[in-house]
Amino acid sequence: MEYLIILQNLKRGKQNSCIPQFYCYIPSCSARKTKMANCPQEQKCPADKDQVQATANRQKRGPYRKWIATDVPSVQENPTEEVQSAEELLLPRKVQRLGSSDSSIDEHTSEPDSSTSSDPGYIPILLEASEEVTVSPQLEELLTTYSPPQNDDDNQTLDDLLDELMTKLKEENSDELIDDDYSPFEIMTDHLGTLNIQEEDTCEVLPTQPENQDEDPPLYDGSPRFLGSMILLLSCFIIRFHLPDEGVGYLLSLISLLLPSNHKMIRSLYHLRRYLRKFTTTPNTQYYCSFCYSHVAKDAKVCPLAYCSRDLTIPGNLAYFIQLPLAQQLQTMFRRPEFCTAVRTHRFKHIEQVTPDTIADVYDGKMYRKLFQQGFLSEKNNLSFQMNTDGVPVFKSSKISMWPVYLQINELPISQRKLKENFLFYGIWVSAKKPLMWSYLKPLFHELKELEEGVVLEDFSGEKFTCQATLLTVTCDLPARCIVSNSMQFNGKYSCWFCLQPGETYTMESGGHCHIFPFFSEDPRGPPRTVRSIHEDALTAAQSIKNGEKNYITRGIKGPSWLMFLTHFNIRYGFVIDYMHGLCGGVMKTLLTLWFNKDHRHQHYSHYVHRTCVSDRLTKIKPVVSITRLPRTLDDLVHWKASEYKNFLLYWGIPVLTGVLSPDYLIHFCLLVKAVHCLCKDSIAPLDLEVADQCLEQFAEMFKDLYSNRFMTMNFHQLLHLTDCVRETGPLFSNNCFAFEDLNGQILKHIHGTTNVDSQIINTISLIQAIPVLKHKFLVEDSEEQFYYENTMAVPNQRKQMPIEPGIFALGSLSPYHLSPEEFSYLMDISMLKFPRSATTTSTDDINAVSFSRVHILRNGFSYYIYSTSYSRMVRKDQSVIKYVENGMRYGRVIRFIQCVGQGGPVNFAVIHQLTGNLDFRDPVHMVEENNKACLIQLSSVVAT
Repeated sequence: MEYLIILQNLKRGKQNSCIPQFYCYIPSCSARKTKMANCPQEQKCPADKDQVQATANRQKRGPYRKWIATDVPSVQENPTEEVQSAEELLLPRKVQRLGSSDSSIDEHTSEPDSSTSSDPGYIPILLEASEEVTVSPQLEELLTTYSPPQNDDDNQTLDDLLDELMTKLKEENSDELIDDDYSPFEIMTDHLGTLNIQEEDTCEVLPTQPENQDEDPPLYDGSPRFLGSMILLLSCFIIRFHLPDEGVGYLLSLISLLLPSNHKMIRSLYHLRRYLRKFTTTPNTQYYCSFCYSHVAKDAKVCPLAYCSRDLTIPGNLAYFIQLPLAQQLQTMFRRPEFCTAVRTHRFKHIEQVTPDTIADVYDGKMYRKLFQQGFLSEKNNLSFQMNTDGVPVFKSSKISMWPVYLQINELPISQRKLKENFLFYGIWVSAKKPLMWSYLKPLFHELKELEEGVVLEDFSGEKFTCQATLLTVTCDLPARCIVSNSMQFNGKYSCWFCLQPGETYTMESGGHCHIFPFFSEDPRGPPRTVRSIHEDALTAAQSIKNGEKNYITRGIKGPSWLMFLTHFNIRYGFVIDYMHGLCGGVMKTLLTLWFNKDHRHQHYSHYVHRTCVSDRLTKIKPVVSITRLPRTLDDLVHWKASEYKNFLLYWGIPVLTGVLSPDYLIHFCLLVKAVHCLCKDSIAPLDLEVADQCLEQFAEMFKDLYSNRFMTMNFHQLLHLTDCVRETGPLFSNNCFAFEDLNGQILKHIHGTTNVDSQIINTISLIQAIPVLKHKFLVEDSEEQFYYENTMAVPNQRKQMPIEPGIFALGSLSPYHLSPEEFSYLMDISMLKFPRSATTTSTDDINAVSFSRVHILRNGFSYYIYSTSYSRMVRKDQSVIKYVENGMRYGRVIRFIQCVGQGGPVNFAVIHQLTGNLDFRDPVHMVEENNKACLIQLSSVVAT
């Protein structure tokens, strides 16, 4: 049974009002009913129009009134069974929607029942991560009895339709009455992002059984090329240039035309996926009810939830999402020797090299150390994950978005950890609505529980072993964190995940409201949440939902989350503060907006008059090559990316703002920079944590006096918990969303067309994960195929690097060089042992020298490049400044590199101009002075760039 709503425009006085008229119809006949006799399937129709209108929920939204209809389940066929009333079928509405007013938030928030805290079923759980995380029997019972409250996404869809029609009617300003059959709107779920039930099998990317054939035969008789290596290079080509399926098919046809008729090359896209099946993971399909979003079986006929009971055999009532089994992906990764070596050795080398009180990576956080000391992560084959999910818009012209869930393996080195082929991909949800995490994460929970118990895998050598894995942290932005943790939105009461400060509702001058978290000097970071308090609040909220209470949210907790039932996951500190969205794209963006946005130019904190000066300074900055984005002016501030805010915060914010901001505001900004710098260091000492804690607390305390409490939102409040988060989970650079957002951007480039979006994404992920396996299996070292692979995948070509010293490589060609008299004299002075004075070394002509413009230094696990000023292709960036050792630490700018060959062998030098610091911060443009007199230093004395 479905319903139509017809908006009838009635002229009342000088205003037009939209009155909704309700009609019921049956999808199979699509006949609108005003009278029962007009329906060809009258005996199957439910109640009359009065019964339908009895279920309408009237709400006042904006300048006019809307009507929101609540669908009534079909009347049971057995007339003897008692039918529930419409009021009994209604469930508590979703309490908080993003952007709703705070008054509604406060009304739906309740305090926990005091009797729950004394429940004997609980084992005491303390604040520290070192304590055991134990789930009470009452919470374990929720695994089978809990169901989230029915949300109002359908009502929101109706609201959007009414808004659109109302706007159109106002623009037309028509005085005529609209007929009953004008512009009908169906109340139905948007299924643009899903396939029909009849098309569900199209999501199966690969067949179930591959053919028994040779994996790597010659392309044809006598061919020097083999099938396996060609499939590898073809896959690299597809990923590099984002080819659509149609383009891949045409490319394969073209290759077939160029080869002999008896060739063994793949001829179609179908056969390509069939060949790759043994190197990839076969996806699974998980089904859910498209109305209540509850997880259902594939062959289910009716939704199992009592309040829904939808007929799932009707097209559109059954939807699905795609899941990739984690164990199969791990099996694929363990086939690669470099992956096995890294996960089995890196963490142990790191722990041996780092002092116990120092934090240099995720392994040094309290949570990881606890699992390592307990023996779980001290086993070389066991792993830990960092999870991320976020909504990503797919098309500009629709509301369709994808919600991928990634898992990052912490045991890999930081450089390999963020490579796209090393990510685990749990699943993809493609729809116009946000996923219900209780349904979406249910298969993930069961997979993680299985991994906690252990699965048997096989490595590249054929050795079988048991691998255990657990979820360590979850890193995502605030909206995604709220739905994953099943808690209040970040702009609501008790929305801080780390403390129980409720916040306040702030009335703005414009008349609106926002929720703020002002600084409380008595207890800035408390009262703290604990693992036990989160469990108690989740249990209380679930019991309130079961009892049908409207105000079921308990201290910001809406109910249980699947993650709190994992054995080793700390539900409090497991949700990490993401400094990409919260700090860079949140706090730093807000500060720049307050300083230089014209909307604030009349406020006391505004520095809008210096906007042009700041923009000029930004355009004159030449960053190093590791910074991919060049500085942009403040005119493009609304288009800045999170990485640009990060660069401004950590690198050029203070020099650019010196002399622009007044002293109080500059000092206040320096507190933030100092704290973030301490928490982003390669090695964080205990003193750094104390300094960061003090700076952040002072920054929050001064904010209300320099600006206004109006802007003390969640992003600013959670700065007070940032240091504790680093203590528990590691430095900021090891827990952020930059790598995940980059992967989302790469996946979006592979979406071509609006159909089967999920299948396109799964095919892309599978191909990315298959490339490293193909490389290990088929690529021959020092072959033409390897050269093509490195160029296609943008791998640094080591063959263009000539070793000149241990750990130092010359890049590019070497050119003959004639020493100047000054260089020759300086060379004789500093290298008497290499070039002893004799009758044969009296002039520059007696020295055999060559020059080069670039070097690559690999030392102590760090890799950096130096580009001299003689490298003409470096225009907008500058990588010529170095730090070297000569009677202490010194700085210089490299002009060129030279290599001189004497009696003792070659010696490598850098011709530099020395740099001296100018501590006069009132002139930040000339903080560094350069000595134009060139001097030579030995290249081995360079320690950093």
